[in-house]
Amino acid sequence: MGEDISHMTQASPDPVFILRNSDKSPITCLKFLTFPSGTFLSAGTQNGDISLWDMNLKRVTQQEKKAHEVRGLLWIDQLKCSGHVVTTGRDGHLIFWDAGNGWQKINEVAKCSIGFCQGCVIPGDSTNSPLIAVPSQEESQVNIIDSVNQQNVAFLKPSDHFEGNKYGMCMDIAKMKHNQSGLLIGYENGCIALWDIRERKIIDCISLYEEMVTCVCCSESGHGWSGSVNDKLTQWSVCQDNGFTKLPAVQLTNSGINHMKLRNDERILAVAGWDSNIRILGTKKGKPLAVLSYHKLSVKCVAFSDNDLLAAGSQDGSISLWDIYR
Repeated sequence: MGEDISHMTQASPDPVFILRNSDKSPITCLKFLTFPSGTFLSAGTQNGDISLWDMNLKRVTQQEKKAHEVRGLLWIDQLKCSGHVVTTGRDGHLIFWDAGNGWQKINEVAKCSIGFCQGCVIPGDSTNSPLIAVPSQEESQVNIIDSVNQQNVAFLKPSDHFEGNKYGMCMDIAKMKHNQSGLLIGYENGCIALWDIRERKIIDCISLYEEMVTCVCCSESGHGWSGSVNDKLTQWSVCQDNGFTKLPAVQLTNSGINHMKLRNDERILAVAGWDSNIRILGTKKGKPLAVLSYHKLSVKCVAFSDNDLLAAGSQDGSISLWDIYR
């Protein structure tokens, strides 16, 4: 039985380890990858490089220079069915990699926006292969790509305005874990839309900010969080039948959220801030539990390993590793 953490607060602990990027290029995305040879932390940089850090040795064992040559990496993920890695960058390309035995490019698909929106892997089932959702070069549009044939199978584009405003660019994409056909898209106009992928239509839409949505995260139960450029972490619940319900927002000390990630047990949310801090919140009540302070510049991304080690990548070119509430 798990320990109740809803009442716990603590001063900032120290990171257990610091991984330093050799050229000090800002870290733009992180993902823990699992291969037969072990667990690795993949890190993408603003220079367009990808590094694989061995978590036992705490050193880079593989590196692909200029994997995305123009303005860096946006997103890294892994297809569980094949073990292949997918990346997007600000060069407008989605790239499939065989990274388990060397770093070999399988295919490159020029189908993505050059903005700041990350992609999303939608898991498959016994009859359907995994899908990949990426922002399109068309404003407000998300392309759905089959991970096996690597072809575009659908696109999601709003047909009109929402509350009198254009949707603008796609800013983040998140899957609904409890519904394979549900997809959440945050937009430049400050709203989040719940899409039905199969029907290719919006089920519901909720306006959360006057400014753009910067990141979206949703739990298995449909409890969701989103960030923006202001000092509010918004909370909401969502289901495929009834759409969105607003929940009380969490007031932050400083403005600006770059990224957020749920721990695997969904009891903790890590929030990457413009102010160089990582905020840890309990998901049951949205209560702040700790503020992790190490970096000197903005924290751009966070990731949890399978054993709940937290990694945070910063504009300062370093990655901090944290062992908290495990």
